[in-house]
Amino acid sequence: MAANYRTVLPDDELLQKELENTRRLLESRATLSLKEDKL
Repeated sequence: MAANYRTVLPDDELLQKELENTRRLLESRATLSLKEDKL
């Protein structure tokens, strides 16, 4: 089962880059939302 799980996951570097991009996107949305609330 563990061997199958490992083959289904994307490359470690790709996964890390996607997670970082998603985190930045969510953080920027949160920042914009806070700025709009203050207006």
